[in-house]
Amino acid sequence: MGIYLENAATSFPKPYAVMKEMMEYMQNIGATSGRGAYKTAIEADRLIYNCRKMICKLFNGSDPAKVIFTSNITEALNVVINGFLKEGEHVITSSLTYWI
Repeated sequence: MGIYLENAATSFPKPYAVMKEMMEYMQNIGATSGRGAYKTAIEADRLIYNCRKMICKLFNGSDPAKVIFTSNITEALNVVINGFLKEGEHVITSSLTYWI
């Protein structure tokens, strides 16, 4: 796979592992996290929570519940700018995405 440095409005190219996992999710789970108590919705919740735990560990965080996901950098910045943070808290962001 080649290097792709302009990833602001797209998500191309996707590594094979990402495509494989997304296909697995769409074929076997397909539920929206946080919207139900049935088996596949609970599995979607578990996947999201495990992702939060891994990101929390990566950044040496103390609480996976404080890891949030947004649709894009604009939404993330608006959440922060509009008073999400309390004094003394911090946010780690990056506008850089690249594939090698």
